[in-house]
Amino acid sequence: DYLQKNDYYFPSFTELRAYIDGKISLPEKSVILTFDDGAQYFLSYGLPILNEYKIPATSFLIGVQGGPEKVTEYASSYVAFESHSYDMHRPGGNVGHGGVISAMSKADIVSDLKKAADFTGANHAFAFPYGDITEDGKAAVAECGIECAFSTVYGRVEVGEDYRALDRIRVQGANS
Repeated sequence: DYLQKNDYYFPSFTELRAYIDGKISLPEKSVILTFDDGAQYFLSYGLPILNEYKIPATSFLIGVQGGPEKVTEYASSYVAFESHSYDMHRPGGNVGHGGVISAMSKADIVSDLKKAADFTGANHAFAFPYGDITEDGKAAVAECGIECAFSTVYGRVEVGEDYRALDRIRVQGANS
């Protein structure tokens, strides 16, 4: 309701990439809503609210955690499904929060990202599992042609930033 009443603009990932690349400007009140993990509470409660208010958003899904089924069961005109990996959202690495991506080769990451694109039917955005970003991970994002990839670092996206490691602003229940 707040976003609608205050005239927020919801750019696509293609527009965000063009903004980062300095090709277009975006309105000051631009926001892309993203929700990680395909959590049941989001699908059961958040998705209907976004549909009601006709607010576009993205749900980053994990393939091995029911991702393909969620794409079908929760199809929406307002909520797009993108990759949070097929099977990289698990421990096993030694960078950042310990996600397995840091123990994977670029070829293995590319394979996972392609598998995720197959089940989501999209390849516009990727949220790094655990926010753990590696050079091989960024190279894989580029090789797969993903337009924008996101970290868990708190911040706004600015012109000229690395589209393979974008910041986000985390909003939680205690935020006004």
